[in-house]
Amino acid sequence: MMYDCNLKIYQTLNVQSEFNIGLLLLYIIEGSSNISINGKTNMYKSNDMIVINDLDHYRILSSKKSVIACLFLSRVELDKFFQFNKKYYINKDKLDLSVLKFYMNKLIVNYVNDQSENEKQNKILEYINQLVMTLHLYRKLDGTIISNNIDVYSGINYMYEHYKEKLYIGKVATHCLLSVRRFSNKLEEVTGMRFNELLRNIRLSYSAFDLMYTKKLISQIANDNGFTNESGFITHFRDKYHITPAKFRKQLENDHYYPFHNKNTTLLRSFEHINDQIKYLTDRDVDYVSIDINMKNKMRSKISTPNLLIYIRDIETLTNNFQQSKLLSMRREIGLFGLLFSHQLFYELYQSNFENNKLVHQMFSFSLEHQFDISFEVKLGKNQNIEEFTLIFKRLLNYLTDCTYFYGQRSFQFYIDASYYQFNRISKIIQDNLKESKVILVLNKQNNYLAKRMSHKVNDNKQIACKVHHEIDSDKDITSILKNNPSLNILYQPNIPNRIESLISIFKWSIAFNQNISMIIDDTWLDSMIPSQSSHLMIKELQLNKESHYQLFELILTLKRLRGDIVYFNGLILMTHYLNEYQIIIFPNMKIFNRLHQRININGFKLGEIEYRHHDILIKNNQLIINSGGDNHQNMAEVSFKREIGKLIVQFYTSPYAIKHIYIKQKIN
Repeated sequence: MMYDCNLKIYQTLNVQSEFNIGLLLLYIIEGSSNISINGKTNMYKSNDMIVINDLDHYRILSSKKSVIACLFLSRVELDKFFQFNKKYYINKDKLDLSVLKFYMNKLIVNYVNDQSENEKQNKILEYINQLVMTLHLYRKLDGTIISNNIDVYSGINYMYEHYKEKLYIGKVATHCLLSVRRFSNKLEEVTGMRFNELLRNIRLSYSAFDLMYTKKLISQIANDNGFTNESGFITHFRDKYHITPAKFRKQLENDHYYPFHNKNTTLLRSFEHINDQIKYLTDRDVDYVSIDINMKNKMRSKISTPNLLIYIRDIETLTNNFQQSKLLSMRREIGLFGLLFSHQLFYELYQSNFENNKLVHQMFSFSLEHQFDISFEVKLGKNQNIEEFTLIFKRLLNYLTDCTYFYGQRSFQFYIDASYYQFNRISKIIQDNLKESKVILVLNKQNNYLAKRMSHKVNDNKQIACKVHHEIDSDKDITSILKNNPSLNILYQPNIPNRIESLISIFKWSIAFNQNISMIIDDTWLDSMIPSQSSHLMIKELQLNKESHYQLFELILTLKRLRGDIVYFNGLILMTHYLNEYQIIIFPNMKIFNRLHQRININGFKLGEIEYRHHDILIKNNQLIINSGGDNHQNMAEVSFKREIGKLIVQFYTSPYAIKHIYIKQKIN
């Protein structure tokens, strides 16, 4: 029901003077309007977008011929639905208004269209959500919006947080470190309201929210929102909104309620005479974004291409001829990758006489003969007996020592997930037996604190790694560890096959902190890495799962092909340069647009005649999209190039469901 209260289209909108608490967006469809924000008046015309921030004073004066769409988002809704975290102030200087116009156009078209109520509601909620996500990107993160009145704003925030309590002006004034008189005067000067009126309005805004979005009884709503009794609540509600709570709730269904109560303001009910104007605005569903990249200012840090490790759970992975051929086919496709033997696999072997096991010999023979980098996962519980474990572990090290004699390989890697004390004990045993091997401490909750202070312990043979299973692991604690440990490795091991969003997040993370990243892929996904002829025999569900695996592999392969210097990176676009080649990765644009036309102006481009290729990895609905969308999809995939003096212009479409890889190099005749 949100759109029934918040989104309205007015013919003639005149508001004498208001104090805004929340966010107010005005979009002029037709005509013009004088709008004053904090005393500064401007004339706005058709197709202009105006954002009125939290705690702004505003006044709107428009003529009878003007048509203005208004979207109001109260603090209550921003908190409940969109989790703005009490930061409602939008930096309008940096705001990309074209994005907001795009979503307002979509909102308007769905608002006026003749469609079922459920369909209309779902569409409008979707576009409001995406619009707010866009605003969220440009929110002001500090609390000092206007330093002169920060104490009053602190008081207003305090009133919002404690509105249910018996709140007195003295308590709020004490919170602001002001006298009651001083706070009262400043509050009225800033908001135009006395303390009791503002508190009552805050409680009424929460009450209106409950009327719209819950099925609570009116008596319960009054009690939940700080009113002493139901009759007092009804009286105050009618005084503010000119309607009783019961009628307000009922009229929402008929779209009769509108927030501005002024004799000179008219709610538009028939959209026939502005249909052409709305069609003109809303048909422009492609937004254009232009980015300038100057080659002289390029970043000099080398890009760390991701490493790939196959996580070996089953001994058959390296002993079955078919699986071996898969691994070798992958080697031909992407080059070198490593094998990471799981702790579970060797724990099972520890229980038997693995030194005399023919399958174990066959497994290591294949791995070492084909020169795979070999790593081992070692896990120890907090209370596990370290003495018993070291006796078993020495047997493995002794076996590996024999392997180095037969096959010549001298170095292995050990990823140790244990306490810091256990790590030191195991490290010493490894160094005594396999001196050239590397030991890596895998961070866990017990040793995160120590890791922040271990930079002096890191050397060529002793390193630290942080294992990440999905994007929510990228928290502040790990970020602080990254800053203090420049040689930290990131191990990305997805729990489920298709974690494309997570992989993108972790890869961007590694670029931002210039860290090494290793991607660990389960051996059970090998069938999907190189599609086999038997794929058509799979049931549909399994086939979709295999496509998800292959999609993840395809992205890993694309990232591994990157090399050279980072020319440009803004979170959505990554550009690298190596000798006579350029590579551009365009990541999904966070569902901000359905379609987005991008133009990249590469200034200082010195290559002569060029050739290029591009590839789209489509990731909608957890599976690959094959020829979906007909001609529209073909247009989305197009990439065009234009040369100007000292400049290369690259133009393409992008969407939230595609990762685009563009490869450019100098043509050799």
